Amino acid sequence: FLQQLLEDEGFVVAHEDDGCNALIHIERKKPDVVLADMKMPRLGGVGLLREINSRWEGIDVILMSASESPIGLTVPFLQKPFDLDDVISTICNYPGYA
Repeated sequence: FLQQLLEDEGFVVAHEDDGCNALIHIERKKPDVVLADMKMPRLGGVGLLREINSRWEGIDVILMSASESPIGLTVPFLQKPFDLDDVISTICNYPGYA
């Protein structure tokens, strides 16, 4: 659902079902921004964030979850349910996004 909404807004979107597959995809084609759910199979959002930060520079990560934002989180966080305008605003206002 989110993928289709973002594509309708002009974003190029790739979707992976779990964090490990996301890493494989990122290895092949580096994205500008990654939206990651905190609770994904095999590698959750925080684990994916750590892997991205240790392997690559310049990939912005936005975490999302139905739970509250973890304490000490240093990246943008979207709490579900969220409004599409909030998602787009968060992506476009991310300091590294251009």
